[in-house]
Amino acid sequence: MSILQSRFFVTGQPLDWFRSYLTGRTQVFTTHSGHTLPVPLISGVPQGSSLGPGQFISYTECTTTAFPSHSVQYHMFADDTQSYSYCQISETPLLVARLSCIDYLAKSYASLRLQLNPSKTGFIWFGSRTNLLKIPSSSRSLQVSDSVVDCSEVVRDFGVFFDSEMSMKHHVSKTASACFYHIRRLRQIRHLSAEKS
Repeated sequence: MSILQSRFFVTGQPLDWFRSYLTGRTQVFTTHSGHTLPVPLISGVPQGSSLGPGQFISYTECTTTAFPSHSVQYHMFADDTQSYSYCQISETPLLVARLSCIDYLAKSYASLRLQLNPSKTGFIWFGSRTNLLKIPSSSRSLQVSDSVVDCSEVVRDFGVFFDSEMSMKHHVSKTASACFYHIRRLRQIRHLSAEKS
């Protein structure tokens, strides 16, 4: 509530509405042998809720100062944060150094009791095949906290696969594969439709 008040100047009835939505919530843990008694939740937003993404961004918005201070663009959606920039081939080591703002971001998240997950962090260079081959090996990895994230050939962003040459071949292949899978499944049950008719 304090962040909504101090950073976004939410007061009065709107603040009361947020308070009623976020407080008094409980969580139950279920296992194969039963479930626990309700446990009060003192932080977090309801996962899967329509308000969750906006509330999470408002909570973590203070960490975004890391990007402009390193001359890196960014955008956020819920708990998905992406940073990006561009440069000449000769400047790739400098850009990798600027992207070290991710390490600062991880520390900022830690102060909010959040953890940046290096295993879910992607790093990719986009360009022509000729230019990609010119990128030095020292610029093909990124330090994130105590982990090293290697450069990928393909990254996934909201269900779309982007390859380093932006050919979209990987995405088309994945989409076609998924379509053929569902067509085969429909073929297996088509006799059920015939029987009903």
